[in-house]
Amino acid sequence: MHRIVCTAAILAGTTLTVAGAAPAGIVLPTEWTIAPPPDLMVATGTLPQGAAFTADGAHFVVVENGQAGAAVRIFNARTLASERAVDVEGATGDPLADPSGSGFWVSAAAGDALLHVDAASGAIDRTIPLPEPFWAAAIARSPDGKTLAASGELADAVVLIDAANGGVSERIPVGRHPYGVAFGAGGKTLYVANWGESSVSAIDVATHGVRTIAAGKHPSHLLLSPDGTRLFVSEADDDTIGVIDTASGTRVAGGNAAPYEGRFYGASPSALAFAPDAKRLFVADAAANAIAVMDVSDVTPRLIGALPAGRYPTALAVEPGGAALDVVNGKGESSHPNPQFQPYGNRAYGGYVAALEVGSVRRLPMPGDSALARGLDEVRANARLAPSAFEPRAPFDTILRAHGPLHHVIYVIKENRTYDQVLGDVPGANGDPSLTLFDAKVTPNEHAIAERFGVLDNAYADAEVSAPGHNWSTAAFANDYVERTWPANYGDRREHYDFEDGADAARPHGGYVWDSALAAGISLRNYGEFTTELAMKPHPLIVSHMPGLSGVTDPRFPGFDLSFSDEDREAEWAREFAGYVRGHDLPQLEIVRLPNDHTSGTSPGKLTPSAFNAQNDLAVGRLVETVSHSPYWRDTAIFIVEDDAQNGPDHVDAQRMTAYVASAYAAGGVLHQHYSTAGIVRSIELILGLPPLSAYDATAQPLFAAFTSKPDPRPFDALPAAIDIKTKNPVTAYRAADSLAADFSHEDRVPDAELNDLIWHAVRGAKATPPPYGAFSR
Repeated sequence: MHRIVCTAAILAGTTLTVAGAAPAGIVLPTEWTIAPPPDLMVATGTLPQGAAFTADGAHFVVVENGQAGAAVRIFNARTLASERAVDVEGATGDPLADPSGSGFWVSAAAGDALLHVDAASGAIDRTIPLPEPFWAAAIARSPDGKTLAASGELADAVVLIDAANGGVSERIPVGRHPYGVAFGAGGKTLYVANWGESSVSAIDVATHGVRTIAAGKHPSHLLLSPDGTRLFVSEADDDTIGVIDTASGTRVAGGNAAPYEGRFYGASPSALAFAPDAKRLFVADAAANAIAVMDVSDVTPRLIGALPAGRYPTALAVEPGGAALDVVNGKGESSHPNPQFQPYGNRAYGGYVAALEVGSVRRLPMPGDSALARGLDEVRANARLAPSAFEPRAPFDTILRAHGPLHHVIYVIKENRTYDQVLGDVPGANGDPSLTLFDAKVTPNEHAIAERFGVLDNAYADAEVSAPGHNWSTAAFANDYVERTWPANYGDRREHYDFEDGADAARPHGGYVWDSALAAGISLRNYGEFTTELAMKPHPLIVSHMPGLSGVTDPRFPGFDLSFSDEDREAEWAREFAGYVRGHDLPQLEIVRLPNDHTSGTSPGKLTPSAFNAQNDLAVGRLVETVSHSPYWRDTAIFIVEDDAQNGPDHVDAQRMTAYVASAYAAGGVLHQHYSTAGIVRSIELILGLPPLSAYDATAQPLFAAFTSKPDPRPFDALPAAIDIKTKNPVTAYRAADSLAADFSHEDRVPDAELNDLIWHAVRGAKATPPPYGAFSR
């Protein structure tokens, strides 16, 4: 993959001028491409998600709230040269510039406060405490300047603030996860976008009375028209820009802002900005890596063009004077390899995927009509949307089709391993054995499955970590709520984790693969994915709160619970499988979660990292063995993926994962084709005759080359590990006390730097040098 990697400059926040970039653009793990940067591009910290110019036109302010830290970064407005960064505890949303001068307000969401900052000096000169817990997501100012409003995204409420004395009103309850706020033209009404549902709240500022306005799914950003008659709403999971008539208080129109010709969902429109003439609206189509341009001169917004952006644009600002548009890209300009991954000390080290994912600002000249038309074509091409075909063409003899020889799919989802960590030692494939921790002695079955059924050495997780990972793995998408909030959660600033079971705000428009299967009459069984364990006597009860899964989930199969063996998980799955064989009624789709390759670090009395991975490997091998010795072998495809690849180094890309197929129809050999999580989901959908869930699986490359039309019916026999899979960490294990104090109750609760430090030294020895050198030193 072609990349532009400027890590040192990115971390320093310096201006980057990229010359000679490949015209074809930069290929991302998702298989999509982004256009090379323009002449002027500046890098930021992780997840920039808000921006504004100061009123004096001297400064451009960017709000960062990514995994590696929260800050306000201040640039020279003319040159985009970095001037200073101000640490802010959980900075969130767009800064609110003062009507004059260089001052602005910003939310310190993790500190439950609003801060006033002077951009010229970087000084924080005023603080307004907010109710706790609140997490102020957005700020607005009344037209007369006397009142501020802040939305409490974790409080399901807003507050009004006297701008003069900082007095804060009582909480005014609104909908779930309120985000964008905007005052009406006269300041008598405050509008609030309820991100967690499908509504906008209209608040009477004088009485605090609240009226609910129906809107599209998961509205996030609001923008009032200059004349005050219309409120534009980015309805993130419907891909629409809604229009609320402020006189009647009703939604009167909505226009599709996605570049997909209305065929798919998954653009995540978010930030909004008017062109200088206010007849056109710029929309940050975050998931489409594009800026949609809409004509808003009529009642219904109409897409008239687009501008290519970097990875995941999150904020927009029109330059003073109107000559250019500054586009803030939450995930920057590329993905990155991380063979230098050094899991030591604090989290601000190089190599962790979430810390590498720095943002950028692109300055684009204000476009004309021809540029908008060309831009829309380029955006569609970058998203693999060919003008005449919106899905990859299938080979004539592929078996990845409905009513073909494959009728059943078993989808196994594991946790957090890079390709090099496990398969870096496979001869003939693109691996780095110096980075391999769990080699063929530890994972003989995964190695044997790869050797027998095919080595996929160019497969990538669409997600960086588990929060979006389980969404990408089951929905071929993670929506804007997930993408904007997981970095703060993983940065230990936002404790709220609601990305899986029962998380309404995380639910994308297309739903999940089980929704699609059940709608099509496909029989389904779920083992551990999107589940919750209830403390019941005498045994815990496993339930799912997700619509569609509650009635098809095995109540005896735990989700993420490292105290439960993957051997026991596989045995429970095998118990039911045997019953399905006897009854000739195997569900057409089974989803099986085997999470214990995550490990418990070096916690005394817990399995060692190698033993955890060997146990997980044996469970995978036994599952394949059981199917291959059954009557269902010749009509079943088994897909095995990691939900993400965050937990180690990889010399190609931090998101390169292990992925496997196991089937009598597997082609075998080493396959260098670029595959992604969405492509694996699409392969499953093709077998079951299901439509795509999002633009990502619609356009991803299915695993056509991994299958052949000539079956090999030989069964697979599981292999024992060459190590003792019952080995436990002694009390003298490397950093045993730190590991024992860590929180392994949920995936990714332990800081990744710490967990990787534990795993690396547990495997390589307490005195091992860091990767990529990693000499054994026992």
